[in-house]
Amino acid sequence: MLKIGIYILFYFGFLALIIIGIGIRKEKKTTLLNKDESNYLKGVAALMVFLAHSQSFLALNDQSDFLLKPFSALGGVGVLLFFFLSGYGIYKGYSEKNPSIKFWKNRILRVLIPALIISISFSLVIELINDDKLKFSRLIIDSLSTQWYVDVVMIEYLVFFITWYLVFKSKRILLILSFLGSALVGFVFWKLGFNPRWYNGLMLFPTGMLFGFIEPQIVSSGKSIRIIVMFFSLLAFAGTGLGFSVIKGNLFADFLKTFSGILLATFFVMLISFLKVGNKAIYWVGERSLYIYLVHLNLLNIFKITIAKGLFSKKPELYIFILLLGTLIITEGIYFLMTKGLKRKKN
Repeated sequence: MLKIGIYILFYFGFLALIIIGIGIRKEKKTTLLNKDESNYLKGVAALMVFLAHSQSFLALNDQSDFLLKPFSALGGVGVLLFFFLSGYGIYKGYSEKNPSIKFWKNRILRVLIPALIISISFSLVIELINDDKLKFSRLIIDSLSTQWYVDVVMIEYLVFFITWYLVFKSKRILLILSFLGSALVGFVFWKLGFNPRWYNGLMLFPTGMLFGFIEPQIVSSGKSIRIIVMFFSLLAFAGTGLGFSVIKGNLFADFLKTFSGILLATFFVMLISFLKVGNKAIYWVGERSLYIYLVHLNLLNIFKITIAKGLFSKKPELYIFILLLGTLIITEGIYFLMTKGLKRKKN
């Protein structure tokens, strides 16, 4: 019964969340992605990462099969979409403004502080479960390692801020320097021997900025052009994605993954130009996507320890349902506390 429940969750649950509410767009768009559409894509990305990590957990415990295996590829795709949406949002929100240190207020309050609270709290729990002597240095290192996506996106924010401060009057140079800055960060990560996930999504951030820059041209382009770009990007994504999976493990494969992510983001942007998307559930996920990402990842790390130590049930499928429920409850609790705190600061 548990395995059937897993199939229902992975296939029907995922599809229901992303399909319900979809309809044909009748009115003309004025922006590539409005707030609801961005939240929709963030929600889709968060679900992709959740399912990919869940499948990996099941596979680690010999409970996956060929029906669940395809979901393993969704994690990297979801993270690439996060980078793209972050770049697009930053460009749209700040490229018309004069540089100010206030830029960091939202980045720190809405991204860095919640991430550190979640990561450090869970790392502390893991240390206690492992009966390890608490070491502050190890606690911080484990926390930063777990929230690697947040670490990287904060570096991307820094790259944007520096280039924005230097050349805010020229958007073209801002874009060029943002691409060069991201490439430089990626090169440093590669030379230091970091896991490829630290650098193979970096270029999606300035790509998102680029889409914000050329937004007027895309929005005003004809339907036939957008359809051609949409289908070409989907086919090319399939080809590059397949190529990445075949030669995975070398630097060229990482370039392929980056290019594949750009193609997928292009497909989604073109697709949404023709559709109305979203529902309350997927918007809820999208608004809390950062929390969902960090909470479920840390919960999985705890579950791995409990199974290894025999502290609870050894049925991996049961853990996935506990993971889902636990992620929803903890996410909403933290989101409520953080948003309530931010409202108090404003007042």
